[in-house]
Amino acid sequence: MDILVVKNYKTIFNWESRHLNRQLTDKKELIAKRISASPRLIKCFTVLMGTMLVSQNVMAATDPLKKIDDAGAIFLSIVMRVGYRLILIMCAIEILKSLMQGDTKSVGKILIKYLSATLALYSFPWLVDIVIGICAR
Repeated sequence: MDILVVKNYKTIFNWESRHLNRQLTDKKELIAKRISASPRLIKCFTVLMGTMLVSQNVMAATDPLKKIDDAGAIFLSIVMRVGYRLILIMCAIEILKSLMQGDTKSVGKILIKYLSATLALYSFPWLVDIVIGICAR
């Protein structure tokens, strides 16, 4: 059995026959047979060898204020979701009140009012980000 070994980007065959005694080679063949008998072990071994052979030094830089930005984003999403539900409920209540009073002409005005409130709620953070992007240059 030939074992393929990659060292310093060069391929070496029969690595065990050059450097290991025959008894250790037999044990390696037994382990190789057991690994090749199980598809799960083949996958695990492949991933293990791939991670051992391919490694890179990586440097990551993080923003020290990232946690504050994440907390602000979470708070903003909560406010937007609650505001969305409140706008829907308040719009439905106001439309029902006007319809119960017989005023069908004001339904369009009510819809436009609450649509503009929704537009302001969702577009204001986007507009602030645009202004920050323009001024940060």
